Amino acid sequence: AGNYQLQYGQGLIFNDPYDRDFKSKSRGARIDTGTNPNMHLKGIVAEKKIGAFDLVAFYSDKKMRSSLSLDGETARLSLETDARLYDSYDTWKNIERRDNLHEELFGGRMKWAFASGTHISVLGYDSYYSPLINQTDQYGKITKPYAFRGDRNSVIGADFDTRLSGVNLFGEYARSYEHGREKLGLEAPYNEQQIGDAWIIKMLFPVSRINIMAAYWDYDPDYVSPYSSAMGGRDMKSKDFNQVGTMFGLTFRAKGLEGQAHYKPVRYKVPEKTKNYPGRSDDYLLSLKYKPEREYELYY
Repeated sequence: AGNYQLQYGQGLIFNDPYDRDFKSKSRGARIDTGTNPNMHLKGIVAEKKIGAFDLVAFYSDKKMRSSLSLDGETARLSLETDARLYDSYDTWKNIERRDNLHEELFGGRMKWAFASGTHISVLGYDSYYSPLINQTDQYGKITKPYAFRGDRNSVIGADFDTRLSGVNLFGEYARSYEHGREKLGLEAPYNEQQIGDAWIIKMLFPVSRINIMAAYWDYDPDYVSPYSSAMGGRDMKSKDFNQVGTMFGLTFRAKGLEGQAHYKPVRYKVPEKTKNYPGRSDDYLLSLKYKPEREYELYY
């Protein structure tokens, strides 16, 4: 009970935003002991193992920062970033004055480990927001058809992990459902409920001292899960582009030497009803660590 965070699957629903491992570990519920205002969950978690099944139920009740429009709706807000962002120089008095978006969240997870090194699991939650969220720009104008609007967000998904002939295959699928936009009296295209999908599949193949890695993912611009964090050429929380990405890489070890290299091309499709242009980004990484003696390490 208290401040906590969750991490399951490959990060499409819950993940530690600072986890940079290729294979995200399902660490489950962890105590949030940071000194900054809580950017994760606040409430209670119950965990129980029954044979081959792991069961988890969780509840959170907290306030987040937002600004309000004249009619009391939550405005000028990105649910996934602005509502969880605090300035380090803020006073507690200022924080309390702007903590006016209430979030109540219910959820659970069931994992079935039916063979050695193999499992499947389902995970989901419902978030309720008060007051209603209706994002506007700095001039009070309604923009971004794919921005979250309403008073409830439902997210459900599944992940798997298995091994086939020495190859570790794992991945995750998630879908989000927005509710409450009809209460805002918006005109097209802003009056349409958003349902978004996201999925990712990965492969890890160890060969001697080399690990070969590959991944493929596809995120919709209207997929919303504020506590998620998964790989991509851009921040997956940007709603300006569909993102379809691929990654090829390897890690290796030799005597006193460790390194990794990867190539990550990402393509951005044009969302409907927007004026954005398709694009592409290409990320390259080479990192090396050499330890000639126990007291020294060299990095590139």
